[in-house]
Amino acid sequence: MYESPTQPQSIGGVLDDGFKIYRACLKDVFLVCVLGGLITAIPSSFLATGIEDPASFSWSGFAVIYLVVMLLSTAVMIPVLMKIAGLVKGQPISWSQAFARIISAVIPALICLVLYILAVGIGSLLLLVPGIILSISLVLSVYMVIVDGAGPIDALKQSHNLVWGNWWRTMVIFTVVGIIGIVVVMLLSTVLILITGVPEPGESTFVADFVLSPLMTGLISPLFYAFILAVMNDLKLRKEGGDLEDRITSLDDD
Repeated sequence: MYESPTQPQSIGGVLDDGFKIYRACLKDVFLVCVLGGLITAIPSSFLATGIEDPASFSWSGFAVIYLVVMLLSTAVMIPVLMKIAGLVKGQPISWSQAFARIISAVIPALICLVLYILAVGIGSLLLLVPGIILSISLVLSVYMVIVDGAGPIDALKQSHNLVWGNWWRTMVIFTVVGIIGIVVVMLLSTVLILITGVPEPGESTFVADFVLSPLMTGLISPLFYAFILAVMNDLKLRKEGGDLEDRITSLDDD
């Protein structure tokens, strides 16, 4: 049974905690994450059709489909995060409770996601370094909207405040997670192709988009969410410890 750390962890400790969360939640959330993978496969399939027949391709139709898919994929992400967060907090919730969170969280989460993309994009256009800095310091914002119920602007501020002072540490953790994710995707792709066989040319898009990709999403998404919540929990513990130290120092000064 998973037990959440009660004290700040080393980088290795946070990574280990992320794997523990992943092992504890995977069986429960796998199928819902596969559903999310099926939803996100729709734009790729639509775009592939346009490549085959550019004359009949509608970019406006693609934009509408992409926006709808963003809404649906965010809606699927919310109950998954709520289930994993319940595990991390030691307060498990039912799927009905997790799905009910969609109603109140999906629009604020989408707004926060758009603001995050804009902030990172503008920072990257002005100068690459600010974009990189913001991509890490604001990375927890959408998850704070979903899990903690923060508003989009407050979530961006809270994420920045949590990560700032531990930016390099957080970047190292997510870099390691990214490398792990790439390796896992490569291994899974190889295994799934060996199992299903190399598809025929006409079937390649369908097999890749609606079989391989959703299965990999079912395995990879919980891993990423597990590490996000492990990092968030560790940073909150560090922040609480720092606040306590500041209060003690101020009392001593008095």
